Order: sequence, then C-alpha cells, then structure tokens
Amino acid sequence: MSAPKDPQPQDTHDDAASDAEGNRQLIVAQGGATIKNVIQAAFHFVLSPWGAAVLALGLVLAATIPNLPSLLSLLPTPPAFEPAREDETLIVVAAFAGRLSDLEVYPERYIRDALRERVERLNLTGQTARLEMWTTPVATQHEARALGESYRATLVVWGEFDDVGGVRTFVEIMRDVPQPDVQQSGDRLPLATLPSEQSRVGDVSRECLLDGLPRQADYLATLSLGLIRLIRFEREQAEFYFTQAIESAQPGAACAQAAQQAYYWRGLSRSLREHYPPALDDLNEAVRLEPSFILALAQRGVVQLAIGQACAAQADFEAALAQVYPEDHASRAALFGNVGLALE
Repeated sequence: MSAPKDPQPQDTHDDAASDAEGNRQLIVAQGGATIKNVIQAAFHFVLSPWGAAVLALGLVLAATIPNLPSLLSLLPTPPAFEPAREDETLIVVAAFAGRLSDLEVYPERYIRDALRERVERLNLTGQTARLEMWTTPVATQHEARALGESYRATLVVWGEFDDVGGVRTFVEIMRDVPQPDVQQSGDRLPLATLPSEQSRVGDVSRECLLDGLPRQADYLATLSLGLIRLIRFEREQAEFYFTQAIESAQPGAACAQAAQQAYYWRGLSRSLREHYPPALDDLNEAVRLEPSFILALAQRGVVQLAIGQACAAQADFEAALAQVYPEDHASRAALFGNVGLALE
C-alpha cells in the first residue's frame, strides 16, 4: 500500500495570494467608503450654521491679508519719546527730506549737535528744556506741525535738500503766535557736489553743512523762542533771545544766515519798551540787509515819528507803501494813516 502524498506547495501559495487580494480589495473598498464619508461629512458641515460661519471667516481673512500692512499702520504705535511736560521747552529735530546723489548726508545730525548746546544754555538759565530727534523724514509743513502737536513740542526743526536747490531749514513754532510767523525759514544754502569718483562734497558745501547749516538752525530756533516771549509780553527776555539769534548768524562767514529778521524783532521789542535809539539802530540794520523789508521800514517810521523826525518817518512810510501789493488794502490803509501822522 503506497504512502499518501504530501500537499503541493503551489496550492498553499495560491491560497495566500487569494487572501492578500481579498484583503487589498477590502482595504480599497473601506478606503473608498471612508473618503466618501469624509466628503459627505464636509458637505453637511458647510451647509450647517457653523460651517457657514467658518467659510465666511475664511473669506474675510483672504480679503484682509493683502491689506495687512495698511491695517497695521492704523494700530497705535508707542511714542518715540515722552511728550513735553507743562512749562517744558521741547525742541524736536526731524530728519530732512531729500537726497544728494551718491552721498549719505544727514543734515539733521549737525543741527542736533548745535541745538544741544542751545538747550544746555537754556537749562543753565533755570528753564526746563529738552532736545529730541525724529528719525522719519518730514517733507511738508503739515507733517511737521502734526509731529509737534503729537508731542506738545515748542519748536519743530525740519528741512529739505537736493543737488540743485541746496538745503533749507524751517522751524515751526507750536505756540500762540500770529499766523504769518508760525513758520520761520532760513536762506537756501548751496550744496554743489564735485563730479568725482569719490562723490565728495565741495569745500563750500562742506562748510555749509558742518558750520553754516547748524548756525542757521540755531538762529531760527533762537529767533522763534524770542517771538514766543514777545507774544507773552516778556519783552526783556524776547530782546535777550533776539540778541542771541543775531550772534548765531555770524555775518561774513561762509553760508551765513542773514539776520534781518532778528534785527527787526529786536528793534520792535526795544521800541515797545521805548528804547528808541537802540531800536532805530536795529531797524536801520534790518533795512540795510533787506531794503524792501516792509515791516522794518514801517516800524522805523514809527520810531522816527516817536523821536520827532517827521520827514524821515514820512519817507519810511512811503517806501513801505511802495512795496505793498495793491490788493493788500489793510496794510495800505495803515501806512496811509501813518503818512498822515507824519504830515501833521
């Protein structure tokens, strides 16, 4: 009797392959059912109130992201420095707007150094004064005054410069002064560049930047402080500041700032104190520096009239009248009145 044969290995292999194929089909079927279930669940979620809310939020975020920088600009930013306290003189020097070709020039830094000495002198006289820098360039009077209002500044120093026009300094007075005097502006200083590979600043321009420009800013700032004192009827203090401004101008130096405004205001202050001879000297100098200076001519006429020089007063009033625009009826009427007083 023959022995039974062993099972063939091929049959076992076929059964295993069949089982694997069945498992794969089961997995595919389950996976298909799972994906289908997920899609159905997502569809139902979108149609639900919560789904609609999430979808709306997503649309809002998608529309907001491109505008995110502008929206962030609306958020409050911390102040660069403390606003001025009560009875504190705060002078803010803002970065100048403009450019010099191939040069990195920062006029406000030289101005800061000059005004730092002025602030130290103010503090030595018993006043409370502070100097701060604003590093964002200021390009317009509106921006400068908005900056001053934000920090309750007394003065805001700013300016502009370029290759052709040179550099010019402005000072905004942030206190109660007549509207025509809220801004003091300096002479335009030349900044010619040399056509060299090193792009160096010419000798005249270098002196203007390092010496003339800081003196100009110091002159304008000191003049402005004097105007504030004059408006407050602190005439002796006003005269002190106008004298300091005249000394800051240093006539004769390269890129010097003409000081006719300081001479006029000091002459006015002295005439209000009835110090007529020195007032006349100041007004003479103001007219010498600017022969068509209407205010100086008119005020000199007032002083001449006060000391009994009627003919000289009449000449000054008529000279001032010749400079006034025909449309400026108020000024013309006032000068005509003064001429009449001189003729009496």
